Parts: sequence; C-alpha cells; structure tokens
Amino acid sequence: MPRIIIHCGLHKTGTTALQQFLMVAAPSLLQLGILYPRAGRLDHFGGGHHNIAWHLTRDRRYDAALGSFASLLDELAAFDGDAVLSSEDFETCLGDPRLFAPLTQESRLRGRQFVFVVYLREQISYAEGLFTENLGHGMGEDCRAVVGEILDRRALAAWEWRFQFDYLQILRRMRALAPAQIVFRGYASLVGDSVVPDFISVVSPGTVLNASGLPRTNPRWKLLDGLTMFLQNRIRRKLNEAEAAALRLMVAEAGGPPLALATGIRRALAKTFGAGNQTLCREAGLAPDTLDLDARVALPPGEHCFIDRVFSFETQVAVAALAALLPEDGLRPLLDTAALPPAARALLGGVATDWRRDRGEV
Repeated sequence: MPRIIIHCGLHKTGTTALQQFLMVAAPSLLQLGILYPRAGRLDHFGGGHHNIAWHLTRDRRYDAALGSFASLLDELAAFDGDAVLSSEDFETCLGDPRLFAPLTQESRLRGRQFVFVVYLREQISYAEGLFTENLGHGMGEDCRAVVGEILDRRALAAWEWRFQFDYLQILRRMRALAPAQIVFRGYASLVGDSVVPDFISVVSPGTVLNASGLPRTNPRWKLLDGLTMFLQNRIRRKLNEAEAAALRLMVAEAGGPPLALATGIRRALAKTFGAGNQTLCREAGLAPDTLDLDARVALPPGEHCFIDRVFSFETQVAVAALAALLPEDGLRPLLDTAALPPAARALLGGVATDWRRDRGEV
C-alpha cells in the first residue's frame, strides 16, 4: 500500500537539516519510488512543506503562489508510490489532529496509508532551545512567563504556532486518526546520531546513510546576540548606543557560563511531564530512558547563566539603569570597567551575580 509519510517535527529536532537533505536528494529519492513533493515546498526557506502546514493551520503566512494545497493534492494523487512531507509547523496540528482532515480525508488519496513521524526531545532541553530559537522570530516575553504557560497549558502558543509539550496527549489524540500509523522517535537516541539517517531508516528500513558529512544547522544564538534581540523585541525598537554598550558590559562581566533553566523550573517540568513521558515510552515502544526528565533536573557541575534570570524584565530594567550611568561619549570599544562610576560597577556585579544565581524557585 502506498504511504504518505508526514514528518511533523517537533521544532528543534534537526528539522532544517532533514529538509535540506530531502530537498537536495529529491531526484534520487524519486528514482527509488519516493516522492518529495514540490508543491508547497519552500526551497528558499530550508526546503520544508511549510506552506502546506500553514494552509492546514490557517496561518496568515500561507500564500498559494508558493505552492497551493490543491496543487499538492494533484501531485500526490498522480503518484502511485510513497510520498514524504516535512514541516515542523505540522506540530500545531498534533494538538488538534482534526486539522489534518483535508489531507487524510481527501477522496483521491483513499488507499494510501498515512504515517506520522514525530521526533521528541525531553521537555527541559526543548523549552531551553525553543525559547532561544524564538528570539529570532520576535519573542520578547519574560522567560519565566513563557515557562509558566508551558506548565499551565502543557503547550506554548506563539503567533500561529502551538508548540506541544504533553507528548502523551499527542499520542492519545493522534490515535483518533486510526488507521494512520504514528511513529515516535527519540531525538537523544538517533540512528547514526543524526535525524537524517534516522528518518531514512523509518522511510526505508534497512537503508543505512552515513551522516558524517552533513552540515549542522540552526546553532543557538550567542548570549550577546540573543539578549540584543530579546530586548529589542520587548521595547520594539533598536537599542541606542548607551543601551548597547551597557549590554556588552553585562555580557562581558557575566563571562561565558553555559545557559540553562534553573533547577526549580527543571524540577517543575519533570513533575508535570515525567510520568506521561514514561507512559508514552511504554506505549510507543521507546526505550524507558528516552525522555527521562528526572535525569535532567540536576545540572552538570560548574557555573551557569540561568535563562530565566537573563531573559527577564529585571535585565531590561538593569540595562536602562546602567545606560544612564555611562558617559555620553566613548562607548566604543568596550569600556574599561575600572573607569566606570562606583554605582555602575556595583550594578554590573549585581547583574552578573543574579544571572548565575540558581534560586531553586519556579
């Protein structure tokens, strides 16, 4: 039976690397009887079928000129082999599988088996990576408020996106699509240590792909770049020269400890999602430690900058206060902190200490 395999993300699970591979490999895949449809595929935006996901989720970014949903249906109906669709923006549909209905209930696609492939990473690292990644999309909300929404709603709503954190709920809801097949994969235990050979092993069992030469995509922002975007997103304008200088001083004073969510937040995420993760692993055939949150609560030894303290209202206030204390000229290059007024030096030290303080609270 021909299959329509829909790769649904999640976000921050190597989706861009996979889509770039599928886009480049599309002619070779076609020779193997696997179609990577052209309709709705945004080759200038990583090569995923984002326009199709946007149609299903009624996203304002949908543009029929980029490959309409009707064109996709025509392309799928005219092909009698397997087909692969890929977009992390299908993640929104996982929270409400009825959104897949225009595709799964299309009369011309009867006789096809729908296979939904979902890559999961445990919720602590997902929350960390998702927050910093969304800075580039305009995220300016206080990090603690974002985590609070994840804990309260078991999902995060941002723009048209709905980022899913309750993985057991995904399984329960997706099973309503029977006889569709639901395949969950653990991002921490990929075949070949890459999503590309892992996904190929799902599409074509027994096929081995060497991923050693594949490029890494979407690295995390550096702290200064991330904080600059965060503050500009919050205040809805570019930083002025004094504010930019203040931020450079703060980042330099903090040093280079790795970013992480504080222990109290990590513990709250483990308490909220840990039991569901274990049930999901049993029911989906994943190894018990695939989504083990308890093992992620304790941080590795050493100093950290805590994301919930760094990307905060308090940092916004501190940047404005420090900017007011800096001299009107000579803001570039980086100022010598020894030449700063005592009040500015005290403020810098207080910010650096606060960023590295694990308060143990939610």
